[in-house]
Amino acid sequence: MVSKLDVVLIVGLFSKSSPKVVLEKLGKKSAHYNSIYNLLMALKAAGIVKKDDENFSLAETVSAKRLFWLVYFCFK
Repeated sequence: MVSKLDVVLIVGLFSKSSPKVVLEKLGKKSAHYNSIYNLLMALKAAGIVKKDDENFSLAETVSAKRLFWLVYFCFK
């Protein structure tokens, strides 16, 4: 199961990623596309990621950057 923090890590590492790219980087099958897209939209509503056309990237806010670095530190 993919969490919001997994998606934050992928979007932070690979900026301007489409939901399909996030899905591939997480190693999930295409059946999980809707859940990944819903997680991205929830993160967009929370102000952590921003959407440009079809691509998502990390928002330029302090809280989004701190969350990314915390997740990155824990993952590393």
